[in-house]
Amino acid sequence: MFRLLLGSMALGVLLFGTQAVATPEADGPTKKVDIPLDEVGFTAYARDRILLLHPGAKVTIDGPLLLTVDGDDRIGLGRIHDFCTRVPDHCAEELNTFVAALTEVRETQSYDAALLRSVVRPHDYVSGVQAQFAARNEAVVARSFAGDLDELCVFDRPKTTETVMQRHLAQLGLAADALFSRCEANVAATEMLDGVRDLPLGGIDMLVGDYYQSSLVTAHEAWRSVAARFGGKLLVVVPDPTVIIYAHGDSPELIARLLEIGKRAIQDSERPLSTEVLAWTPDGWKVVSAP
Repeated sequence: MFRLLLGSMALGVLLFGTQAVATPEADGPTKKVDIPLDEVGFTAYARDRILLLHPGAKVTIDGPLLLTVDGDDRIGLGRIHDFCTRVPDHCAEELNTFVAALTEVRETQSYDAALLRSVVRPHDYVSGVQAQFAARNEAVVARSFAGDLDELCVFDRPKTTETVMQRHLAQLGLAADALFSRCEANVAATEMLDGVRDLPLGGIDMLVGDYYQSSLVTAHEAWRSVAARFGGKLLVVVPDPTVIIYAHGDSPELIARLLEIGKRAIQDSERPLSTEVLAWTPDGWKVVSAP
C-alpha cells in the first residue's frame, strides 16, 4: 500500500518550473468522465452517488473529502480522490466500486491496531474538525506535531480511512500516547525510507508516493540513520500528503531555498500541509527559519 517513488522529475518541476506530468497507465479503453475533481465538488458528487445506491442512508458532508453515514460512520475519500486525480478516465468505475462496497465495508469494519497509521494535517484544519465533532459530543484524538502541523491517527482500510476518535481508545485498549506510538510504529514498518538517497552537502531530493507518504515524517526514529548519514544536518518540508522534500545541510541559503520550494509546491496542492522547514534533532523535529 505504501508505494514509494523517487520524485526527481517532480523536484525538477518545483526547482525549474518545467511542466511535466507522469500519468499512470491502465489497461483497457478509456472513457470520458464528468466528475468534479476539486475536493468540494468531488465530496458532493460522492455523497450523491452513495445516496443513489443507498437511498435509505443519511449522508452528511463534514468537510472536504469527509462524509458521515447515518450519523456514525465517518468515511474518508482521500484515497479514492487521489486515484481519480491521477487516473481520471477510470474514476467513474473506481468510484462506483467504492460506493457499492460501502455496505460490506461498514458491516465488516475492523478496529485492529494493525490498521492504524499516523498522519499530519495543518493545525487550523484539525481545529476545525475537532469543533465539528465536539458539536456532536465526539472527540478527535490529536496532538501537536511540529510547527503548524498536528498529528492524528486513522484506521487505514482497503476502501476507506477513518479518523481515530476518543471512543476508539477503549476498543483498541490503548491510551492516547500508546496510540500514537503504535500508529508511528506501523508507518515505520513500511519500506518508504528505502528511497532516501545520500546527498552532497546542500543537496535536495524528494519522496513522492501515495496519500500516506507524508506520514513518514511522524516516524521520527526511522530518520535517525538518515540524519547520521547527513552528519546531523537533515531538513524536510511536507507541503502535501503525497510529498516529502528532504535536504542535507543547515545553511541559511539552503533553508531559504527549501522555503521557496515548499511555497511553490503548496500552491499546486489540493491538500496543502505546510511550507515550514523542519530540522531533525534527537528530541524531535524543530522548525527552522532563514535569517
